[in-house]
Amino acid sequence: MASRPAVTGCPIAGPSAVFGSLLCSARAQSGGLHAVDRQVSTCITFSCVGDVFKALADPTRRTILDELTDRNGQTLFEICSRLATTHGLGSSRQAISQHLDVLEAAGLVETAREGRYKFHYINTTPLEPIVERWLKKTGKDAPARRGNGAGTGGRDRHENQPG
Repeated sequence: MASRPAVTGCPIAGPSAVFGSLLCSARAQSGGLHAVDRQVSTCITFSCVGDVFKALADPTRRTILDELTDRNGQTLFEICSRLATTHGLGSSRQAISQHLDVLEAAGLVETAREGRYKFHYINTTPLEPIVERWLKKTGKDAPARRGNGAGTGGRDRHENQPG
């Protein structure tokens, strides 16, 4: 299994680490983000968002996140036990470990070692770009969005009528 490349002092990790290091070095040289090409910045952000969506696509991984939300800081053994008893999931430790690796690669789970134990913690920071882009409604746009074909898949009401 390939591990994430380490980018020292850079908050961006995972598959976008190469671009992240460019972004962070440009930020350090120029004193801000304005010197970095906007397209590069957008690609970095949405590449990370793609990893988050991929991680959230699997129901077992969503259940693991639910468990960490209920009780943060669990070991692999505790997560496996709670998934088996609470949710009736009979996945092997190896399968759960691989799911945790995907969640960690997406930044949704962070780990901390204490002695021989590895504790898993939920991290909601990667969800912020999703909330900013699609879930936050601002000012006068909010009422207009609610009334335009809500629940119709974006179609106008007259398109749903026969005839």
